[in-house]
Amino acid sequence: MQAQKIEQGITGTVRWYEGNMMPGPDTKTNEGQAVEREIHIYELVTMQAAHREGELYKDVPSKLVTTIMTDRSGNFSVSLPPGRYSLFTKEEDGLFANTFDGEGNINPVTVKEGKVTEVKININYKAYY
Repeated sequence: MQAQKIEQGITGTVRWYEGNMMPGPDTKTNEGQAVEREIHIYELVTMQAAHREGELYKDVPSKLVTTIMTDRSGNFSVSLPPGRYSLFTKEEDGLFANTFDGEGNINPVTVKEGKVTEVKININYKAYY
């Protein structure tokens, strides 16, 4: 199954990273594993507003716009109106996001009129570097 073709919104991949990610002479580059995940798309939210415990968010005080599942290959596509959004993956104990901009926005993604924004989500809270 492949992610649907869209005209405007967000498309991307989700990969899981776990364990030792340290580079070394006898280690192979770990490119992560494609995973199925539920993605929660909120109106843009800041680190200061969201409640985080450890690596996971427990409360995101912003409007949930939609949720979508990746396929088995970790691919997803979702049609969205123009705007700025925060993307999280649903994990067993909360929501995960690990990308921020210089303004403190959590995993910010901008959708422009008639454009598809491509993203890569790396779930790495169980990896060490």
